[in-house]
Amino acid sequence: MAGFWLGRCRLLHRKGVSAARAVDGLRALFKPGNPSVIRVFGVSRRPDQAFEAEVIPVVLSRAGFEAMARRMEASFVHKDGQPVRAVLPNPDAFFKSPEHFSILRMCNHWTGDQLNAAGVPTTPMIDGLALAFAFDLRLRAGLKAAKPEVSKVEVTEKIPHKAG
Repeated sequence: MAGFWLGRCRLLHRKGVSAARAVDGLRALFKPGNPSVIRVFGVSRRPDQAFEAEVIPVVLSRAGFEAMARRMEASFVHKDGQPVRAVLPNPDAFFKSPEHFSILRMCNHWTGDQLNAAGVPTTPMIDGLALAFAFDLRLRAGLKAAKPEVSKVEVTEKIPHKAG
């Protein structure tokens, strides 16, 4: 399993608390057309066991899964058929994205877009905040939170990655 994070590339170059970092943060939120990166990370356990936050399982058809995988693939900048890794002073795996980051386009919006491509109804205007996104998934898609003690969610398919 992989997690994704859409964020402003320049903001990730600076660390700590500083006026310059605060300016970068405001620019990231409010300047149109910010270049973005996607953080990809592995999760070694079921999501309901790996995260303290509420997990909402989503069951997809094969066609929905394939549509979502194509949408995810389009979220990466490619060179020679492979995603382009962003050069950042960070050991995590960040990749360049053609998409843009702002206060109106955050990581939960990106996740909503992926689910929507799979056929799960979402409402982009309210999906920026985690609580609102969870409410949207419950309301529009009829999804419910996983109960860790009875959850049977297992990863059964790998996201296909196009060959170079």
